[in-house]
Order: sequence, then C-alpha cells, then structure tokens
Amino acid sequence: MAHRYWKLSAMLVSLLVLLATDAVGQNADLSSKKLQIIFDSAMIDFRDYRSAGGAVPDLSTDLAKLTCQMNTWANNVPMYVCYAQTALAGGDSWFRSIIDGAKTLQAGWTFKVTANGDNRYADGGPENCEVTPTEGPYIGQCPFHAQMVRQADGSASLYLWINSFSSPYLYHHPPSAKPVRKKEAPDCDDFCQNFKKVLAARTNSFAELGAPPSGEEVSPDASVTFSGARKCTITQTSRPTAGSDSSAPSQGTRFACYWQEESATAAETRFADLVARVQTLIPTEWPAHRQDESDPATGTQIVGWLAVEPGEKHDVRVYRSATSVSLNLTAWSAPAQ
Repeated sequence: MAHRYWKLSAMLVSLLVLLATDAVGQNADLSSKKLQIIFDSAMIDFRDYRSAGGAVPDLSTDLAKLTCQMNTWANNVPMYVCYAQTALAGGDSWFRSIIDGAKTLQAGWTFKVTANGDNRYADGGPENCEVTPTEGPYIGQCPFHAQMVRQADGSASLYLWINSFSSPYLYHHPPSAKPVRKKEAPDCDDFCQNFKKVLAARTNSFAELGAPPSGEEVSPDASVTFSGARKCTITQTSRPTAGSDSSAPSQGTRFACYWQEESATAAETRFADLVARVQTLIPTEWPAHRQDESDPATGTQIVGWLAVEPGEKHDVRVYRSATSVSLNLTAWSAPAQ
C-alpha cells in the first residue's frame, strides 16, 4: 500500500511539473510571437502602428505587467518602448525571457549582456554596434535595449526599447559629434547641479527651493540658478482631466526659466543645448520626444521637447518660440487620467 501511495504521489508531482513547464513554455512562445511582430514592424518604420494609432503588442507576462507604447526620439526616430515596476523575481524572469527570445529571433545580431548585483542590462544589434545615445539612434547603433534595475524597496524597474530599423531619420553619426563619455558626478557642472536640485524638488512641488508667491520671480539668492536665464518663476498651473467632469482639472506646480536670445539661430542653439543636457540627467525610464505646437492665440510656431515620468505625475519640457527659450519642470498633484 505504501509503495502504491508513493508511486501515486510521484506521478502527481511529475504531472504538476509538466503542467507548470508547459505553461511557462506557452508563455515564452507567446512573448516570442509578439516580439517577432515588433521586429517585423521595426523593419517598416512602425508604419502599421504610427499611422493607424492602434494598440501595440504587449510584452507583459504572468509575473510582470508592462506598459508598452510607441514613442519618438529627439531626432525623430520612432521606437517601441515598454516600462514597469514589478517584483524582483518577476522582473528577472521577464528580462531573461525577452533576451532569450530576441537572441533566437535575431540570430545574426550580437548581444552584450552585463550584470551588477541584481541589475541587468542588454544591448543588441549588428556586430560592434554602439549603445544608442540620449539624443537618439544613428546608423550602426544598437536598436535593442533592455534593463532591469533593483529599486530601494526591493522591487524591479523594467525598461525596453526597440528602435526603427528603417527610419528616414537614421543617419551616419557625424564624426565631429560622436558621443562624449559621460562625466562622473564629481565633475557635474553648475547646470547639472542646479537641474538635479530642481528635479529632486519636484517630489514636494519645489517647496524646498523657497517658492515665492505664485508667478513672482525667484530671488537671485535662491538655491538654484541657471546661467544666462532672464528669469525663473514658480507658478501654479492646471490641466484638464479626462471624463465627464471637465470642470475639475488636475492642479500642479511649475518651475520655469526663460532665456531671451538675440536671434532665432542663437535660440535654436540654446534649445538644442538644453535638450542635450536635460536628456543626460532625467531618469532613463522617462520616454521623451519632440512635439511641435502652434500658439492658439497668435499662430506662432512653438518647437517643443518633453519627457514624461511613467504615470504622468511629473514632466520636463523645453520650448523655443522665435528668439525665446524656456525650460519647464512640472509636478502634478495627481497623475493624468
């Protein structure tokens, strides 16, 4: 009897293992199929998703739920991007399955995978490809990047991007503009230090910067200054929320600095410099893109660039209109609905 009991138990255990293995295999197969769809779309510049505006494939798994969407680099190259914060075990499982799937589907690519403790980073593409810089990809740079970073609370932050393989905005990198190695923190200059102070202050609506009454100019004695800025202000702002109750906008606090240049060319130079600097200082999981607008009152063309924190609780924007340039950091009281 005992022999039959242990034999039955062993059969049940084997069946459970087989079912679990089959479920994992099916999940991996589904992820690989979706990943293949994304790679195929990247071959045609993501036209099927950019033109139709339909939902993009979701690379979530049972253990890691991600937000996936189309976005655009500052140099107008489209990219598919996913991000999430999840349990460390689920994040690790997702990272491994995505890398394994990418290696299988892109057998001709070279993948560089590095680890630092619980942190994982992977870049893939043609042999000897370089990592995409913050301003966007050029020809010969890796179109695939994935990362898992352990957070202070023990969770994992996940991030993935896949760049277009065929964008008309993909150029050869100008020899004179090759990416410069990032300076280490001790060499962080005045702009870097002041921007980091303002970015950190967003979590308490810039209160620690000694905010003056709404709309008044920040004192020259304030704890942050930006060279060349005509003035900096901290103001209250609002944005409409989705839904039937349009009379209840989301409230926020905005820190903004303004530059007035002598010509449109100088303003464009200032704008490009601010975007390049800010991109190296914001968190990597904040998707960024260029967004041109038209002033509804005057019809003036406004060139804009923005980076939005996942969940849209905070954002950073740079604008240029004629000879004026502005840098804006906004802390919202609630995420966008």
